[in-house]
Amino acid sequence: MELFKDIAIVLTPFLVASLGFILNRRLASLKTNTDFEVGLKAEHYKAEVEYYKNKLIYFFNPLIACIEFDNAIWKSLSMLSDSEDVFSENLSTEVEKSHLLSNLITARDLVRGNLHYVHMDSDLYRVLIEFIRHVSVYESIRTSDEECNPIDVGAPFPSKLEEIVKKEYKETINRYEIT
Repeated sequence: MELFKDIAIVLTPFLVASLGFILNRRLASLKTNTDFEVGLKAEHYKAEVEYYKNKLIYFFNPLIACIEFDNAIWKSLSMLSDSEDVFSENLSTEVEKSHLLSNLITARDLVRGNLHYVHMDSDLYRVLIEFIRHVSVYESIRTSDEECNPIDVGAPFPSKLEEIVKKEYKETINRYEIT
């Protein structure tokens, strides 16, 4: 029994030192993992901020500008508005071809190029697809000899486009400011 006691006395410092070494390495490993996780979270945060910034700068801001331009001009065109306060037929045709249609084509191309920012099951996605259809039909009609408007062939301008785009814009700004 005395032999075991002597062995225990001799080995105890080595066992304690070994256990201390193992625990110290484990704690260092945990600290490294924690540093890695903090760094990973920081990178994720940066990527998220960059995503929202790009979504606003390259998608929503120019799209809203196109929508505002469209709102400002289309009611003045004789062939597209029932209002009495419209441009002459010749001026309406020129403004439509030179400005309104090219603005809508720009907006459509902008939507196509940035649709990855939109969830496929959202109201925004559905209204943007309607918008793409409207502009494509509108462009086709104006390059053909047809005497009609997109609404006449089942491709009206999506009435909720501006409302839904601005709602998503505000939500994106709120998410961007929170992150």
